[in-house]
Amino acid sequence: MKTKKYLNVLHSFTLHLIGLMDIEELIWYVTEEVAGKLGYHDCVVSLYDAQREVIVQKVAIGPKYSHDRQIKNPLETPIGSNIVGMVALTKTATLVNDMSDNDLYMDDLKKPGSGLYVPICHNGILYGIIDSEHENVDYFTQGDLQIFTEIANLMGAKFAQIALIETENLQSKIIETIQDIVILCDGEGRIRYANEAIQNVTGYSYDEFLSMNILDLIICDESQKPINQKTEFSQWANKHWNGRVLLKHHDDDLHHYDLLSTPQIGKDGKFQGSISVLRNVDHVIKNECEQKLHAIVFENVNDGIVMFDINAKIIDSNHNAQKMMGYSHEEMMGMTSMEFAANKEDWKQKQLDAFSSIAATGKYIGEGRAKHVDGNEFPFEISMTLYHDKNNMPLGTVAVMRDVTEQKIQLAKLQAAKNDAEAANAEKSKFLATMSHEIRTPLNAVIGFAEALEMGVGADNAESRNESLRIIADAGRMLNNLISDILDFSKLEMGRVDYMLEPVWPSDIFKKNLPIIRQLAEKGSIKFNGIKKTDKKVFVDRARLEQILLNLITNAVKYNKPNGMIEFGCYDIDDDHLRIYIKDSGVGIPKDKEGLLFAPFERSNNHNPDIAGIGLGLSICKNLTEAMDGTIGFESEYGVGSTFWVDFPVFKET
Repeated sequence: MKTKKYLNVLHSFTLHLIGLMDIEELIWYVTEEVAGKLGYHDCVVSLYDAQREVIVQKVAIGPKYSHDRQIKNPLETPIGSNIVGMVALTKTATLVNDMSDNDLYMDDLKKPGSGLYVPICHNGILYGIIDSEHENVDYFTQGDLQIFTEIANLMGAKFAQIALIETENLQSKIIETIQDIVILCDGEGRIRYANEAIQNVTGYSYDEFLSMNILDLIICDESQKPINQKTEFSQWANKHWNGRVLLKHHDDDLHHYDLLSTPQIGKDGKFQGSISVLRNVDHVIKNECEQKLHAIVFENVNDGIVMFDINAKIIDSNHNAQKMMGYSHEEMMGMTSMEFAANKEDWKQKQLDAFSSIAATGKYIGEGRAKHVDGNEFPFEISMTLYHDKNNMPLGTVAVMRDVTEQKIQLAKLQAAKNDAEAANAEKSKFLATMSHEIRTPLNAVIGFAEALEMGVGADNAESRNESLRIIADAGRMLNNLISDILDFSKLEMGRVDYMLEPVWPSDIFKKNLPIIRQLAEKGSIKFNGIKKTDKKVFVDRARLEQILLNLITNAVKYNKPNGMIEFGCYDIDDDHLRIYIKDSGVGIPKDKEGLLFAPFERSNNHNPDIAGIGLGLSICKNLTEAMDGTIGFESEYGVGSTFWVDFPVFKET
């Protein structure tokens, strides 16, 4: 009986609700008529003031009622405060059976024994609270809560309707003017009424439409059970239904609609039909598809993509941008590009350039250096584009970034290879020029003096003839040395030099070559002196060590001063190494030449054409020394002299 009473009250209220177009009349009707018919002696409707975020008591019956639709002491309750405020905050109906142990009750008149508190909402929007209290505990039942909730839902729907409609004759006028399709069906789904939008949108005539069943038109989406039998209509439409469906137009094309269906219940409680409102959402589906497509592209491109708002703060980024910078998506939100700058001053200038370009053309292309979260820097290329809203107002920029570390490395390698090729070409040209000069000089001497002797010039004078032959012999030896240096250098470059390592006393090398050293020294009136400070042996190739020392002694003579001095010898550096040195009192080596001294074809006095050589000697010495696990070095003071030395491991008997 109580259930039937509830349904009757609800049905009566639903029917009466259609004609209630004023909020104040509605809430007074609910408190005076609906609550009264339900047997409640107390009922209060409070409305939500969204601007102040408070719930304000507006109408009441019972102790709060004064006279002439006035209420006593209308309370204002902040959202989240006491029972009413918490119901408003959570939008959840609450049944309190015993108020004595409830600390959330706000003293108003007299603390009740129990109470019902239900939010008035629609589509998630809070409009107010309807509550009823009684002096007895456990007065209200779950049935009371259910009927109150249904009433509140209907009130919420009506509130939403009233908020959107400002003219009288609401249903007839709005239904005929809105773009949504409104359909009234009987209990079997036959269409009994449709607004004008059905013709404008679907292409059906009104008469065609009235001869159809709504299930001939509506096909549920894959996420819903299909509606394809008329016998199912009462089961489907006998409850509030809200979802997305497919609607077939006159041309048989299917279109996406949002459907809101409300059952119509008769006074006898039986299902009589439904009112359905359909709104075309093809554009929503299109936007969703575009967004999904954009999301797929956004996350799958190889470049990093960052979206900035109008204040240059990050509002979105893809996975590659996060990986590039080392931050998560959440960490990057709200950051500015300056926080990725490797050099802030340089970044500021690039920002100014970017802003200027975007302001002028709507886009910017540039490059720079950014800093990963771990502190490592990397080069990048960037393309920025301004994006707008539908009214062409700028919303921010989209930046597409690419880490070009690998490209820079490859470019550097290409540049280095180009530089090496150019250097090699320059060295080749330098080598050819040097060889042309160095070979032509002794060769001209050979040819010139040989032709003179052939023509009999000085042939009768033994001294003159011998001098010519000596010059020819010296020129021949010079040519032989040049060719030997070139061949040795070529073998060293290709790694084809063989070494026969054995224990060797350095003093033996000096003793063996003493005649050659004397001969070289006498030519320049050079004094020489040998100093031996160790009896240890080194483990080297004897012939190669001899080649190294003779080359260094020859240089000491060539670059010495007239009546200069040469000192050579050896001594222990430590227990494991021995140093062999050649010291001269020559011209020394300019500081700007020291770094290139062991490079092929480099000469410390290449400005002096009278000194023979092509600049391979020291390079050969360095390669031979290092191949025998030794070290070569020098000390020099320009204008005073130089000391060249080679260090080798000491040979130890086992």
